[in-house]
Amino acid sequence: MRRNLPIRTFFGVLTTLLFTSSEIFGQWTLPVIGGVLPNSAVQLGGDCFEITNNTSQRGVVWNNSQMDLTQPFDITLSVWHDVHGADGIAFVLQTTGLGAHGAGGNALGYANSVPASSYPGISPSLAVELDLFQNNVAGVIDIAADHVSIQANGDLSIALAGPIAANPNGSLIPDNACFPLRVVWAPAPVNRMDVYWNGQLRLTLNQDIVATLFGGNPNVFWGITGSCGGVFMTQRVCVGADFAIAGPDRNTCVGDTLQLSASGGVNYQWGLGFPVISNPNIANPIFSSTIPQTFNIPLTATNLLGCTDNDTVRIVVADTPTVSLNAPPAICPGDTALIFATPSGGLPPYGFVWSTGTTSDTLSATPLTSTTFTVTVTESNNCSATASVPLLVHPQESLDILDNDTLLCAGQGLSNLSVTASSGINAYLWSPSQGVSNVTSPAPSIQPSQSTTYVLTGSNSTTGCSVSDSIRILVSNLQLSDLRDTTVCLGDTVLFDLLPVGGSGDYSVQWIQTGVDTLSYDTILNPIVVASGGGTYFAQVTDNVTGCVSTLNVTVTVRTLQVTATPSSVLINPGQRVQLEAFGASTYVWEPDTMLSCATCPSPVSMPGSSITYTVTGTDTSGCQGRATVVIVTDSLFLPNVFSPNGDGINDVLLLNYHGDAFYQILIFDRWGREIFQTKDKLVMWDGRTSGGENAPEGVYFMAVRIIGDDAIPQKDKQKVFHVTLLR
Repeated sequence: MRRNLPIRTFFGVLTTLLFTSSEIFGQWTLPVIGGVLPNSAVQLGGDCFEITNNTSQRGVVWNNSQMDLTQPFDITLSVWHDVHGADGIAFVLQTTGLGAHGAGGNALGYANSVPASSYPGISPSLAVELDLFQNNVAGVIDIAADHVSIQANGDLSIALAGPIAANPNGSLIPDNACFPLRVVWAPAPVNRMDVYWNGQLRLTLNQDIVATLFGGNPNVFWGITGSCGGVFMTQRVCVGADFAIAGPDRNTCVGDTLQLSASGGVNYQWGLGFPVISNPNIANPIFSSTIPQTFNIPLTATNLLGCTDNDTVRIVVADTPTVSLNAPPAICPGDTALIFATPSGGLPPYGFVWSTGTTSDTLSATPLTSTTFTVTVTESNNCSATASVPLLVHPQESLDILDNDTLLCAGQGLSNLSVTASSGINAYLWSPSQGVSNVTSPAPSIQPSQSTTYVLTGSNSTTGCSVSDSIRILVSNLQLSDLRDTTVCLGDTVLFDLLPVGGSGDYSVQWIQTGVDTLSYDTILNPIVVASGGGTYFAQVTDNVTGCVSTLNVTVTVRTLQVTATPSSVLINPGQRVQLEAFGASTYVWEPDTMLSCATCPSPVSMPGSSITYTVTGTDTSGCQGRATVVIVTDSLFLPNVFSPNGDGINDVLLLNYHGDAFYQILIFDRWGREIFQTKDKLVMWDGRTSGGENAPEGVYFMAVRIIGDDAIPQKDKQKVFHVTLLR
């Protein structure tokens, strides 16, 4: 169980650090450093490193997982060195890469050489250094005491904060001892870095290092550098002061064994003398307890530097539950039994797993044979108990109605049923009871009024078990759709649409008719008839499966409408008015509607210019119709008897007003019988001149007209002589 992270207050704002160094660890990289000086950094194990030793002057190690400076961090280095020498170590942030390093000797492995030369330091970078030796050289910011400072870009002449003595009293850091160097970063908007030595705040830097040092790039590599100048010194660093890990909190059950798992150190000591731990001096001893209680087991771990750290693991030993089962002693085949599990002990809530897979405290089971059911109950600490219960299933009884499902006509019945049953059946009951002569007899007579499924249940009074069989009796209560007597208009089409209901669905039909009208077909359910005189029609429908018959009859009455019109025919001159009259209906329509004063009136007026036949259609209130015709014949021959060909534009020509298409000829004679003009073209007009072109004198002239082949002109008018007066 890890301890809580520290909480610091910056400028009155309570900031909880979101992660420690363990949350940003990746794999460590030990770069190969060129040059003539010995260079060696050795990974001792885990996150512990020997930066320098008595044969090397410089060491560098980088964590290849970058940290994001937009997030806070809190990293502690456990620092150890042997007999006091030079020079020290540094915690470094940089963006150059995993091969970055500075000069050796007095440059702490990250800075430029002292005095400054062509060997550059790591740039851009920020270094929190622990310096054990004063470099009394011009251009280097340094003090005599063992001190801490914050440097920029590998330049020993630039100190962002410090230097200041590591120990507040200015004393030397003891040799062969382990002390913590802690660096805490609070990002924007705070932008503050605090440096602690041996638990005391020694430096504070208030600066946006992302913007001022790293050009706005918050992703940096981090690691440890060091050197020992001209005096060899062994320097070791472990990343993290809280390294003892006792493992996750665990739950176990009374009597179970549990293996503990410590890590972070090289030597371990679990709570001394604790009776439930197999070996308190190893990382992974065995724990067990016969007492249900909670144990907080302390752990002390020692790392490679000889530092110690403590942690605690919490183990909850839960009581093992018990469970009792409640089930019926026996059931019948196909019945459902409820089996109840009642747990006790342990820590609720409980989980249930039955041998059938169901997961509640109650099992609903429908076995066909005797079966044993098992349940495992687990309480909230994952301790479990198992119980079983047998369930007896009585033998399966049998019952069989040997008769097949049956079709009957209405009023018929079924008797002499055949039923077989197993020897254990000693009671019977039919359902429903309607139409059953004896509901407790295995073979009663049954006469249903409608199609019914009857169920026979046989019971064993000793075991209480029962079994059933059924028979379906289909009653062919054949009924036909109600065809009502109907009255229709003459010429209407009548559809007889029979709809049989009931029976098997396999029908045959026979129609019988009286009257003058004929059915389209007499063996189908939906024949048609065109009404002319009406009559009565009989239908007989037979169920072809059961032989059941149903009949009906329907009468058709034909309504006729007598419509008359006057005059039936008339001869008129062109343009003459004729009064028409229609009788016998409620409404009327005249066709065509040419030269009529009204096409929907009973008494319109016609003014035809030529012969025409009108048809009037009358409709009564029942929708029946009748028709009548009127023939109007116009005299197609008409002549004026005076004209004045004097050139005044009024009555200057004599036009024979003939509108027909028959043979036509006109001859004009003077009073002495001499022919002076003749034509066969009905469009040619006489302008008062002779055939030679002279103006005929005023007087009376005779006009002979011949028309042959026009039936509209009375016989007496087919050859006529007129007299006409010519005036000038």
